[in-house]
Amino acid sequence: MKSQLQPWAVRTEPRTANLVDISSARHSARDHNITHYRLPEADYIVLGLARDLGFNAMRAADRLRGELRLGVITLEELCDVPYRRLAHELSDVLAVTVVEPGNDVALHEPFSLMLRRALREESERPDWPWTTGSIPRIYTALRVNDGCKLRVEDVEAAARSMKYYGPDIIWIGAEEGESQEVVSMRPPLDVA
Repeated sequence: MKSQLQPWAVRTEPRTANLVDISSARHSARDHNITHYRLPEADYIVLGLARDLGFNAMRAADRLRGELRLGVITLEELCDVPYRRLAHELSDVLAVTVVEPGNDVALHEPFSLMLRRALREESERPDWPWTTGSIPRIYTALRVNDGCKLRVEDVEAAARSMKYYGPDIIWIGAEEGESQEVVSMRPPLDVA
């Protein structure tokens, strides 16, 4: 049975009835690397590696509670990601921002592209809760400085970009030594 809400409609009640709690219901050994925060009530999700997001993503979700419902999903590593399960967890949100991992992770293609492909595949299955082919909007957040964890303000900028239909690809983070007031900035330009 398909859900009564459309994927673009803001939810008025939490979806706890049909949601499996990732942290308490580990179905297999390969699910051990997924944790979440405020997922049952979330309309928007920030997804990334735990070493990149840290606790600042959770602080951002708490600080934005009056403005938007932000949830956080963190992965310990990108090998053996249970894409099917992750796609079903993301099926009931309006948008997802994927914080791409740093350059030291050997990916052949961006993680946001792999997630989009998994969501498309799952949306064609008969047990998908929305209309066939309907998936949440996916945004990509690239980090200006790969060496540092993201600040609370960076995660908040990514969340607001989702809510207010910002660009599909955003740059977050600040260059080393810059003012802490910088929330989001353009990428550095390479002059050849």
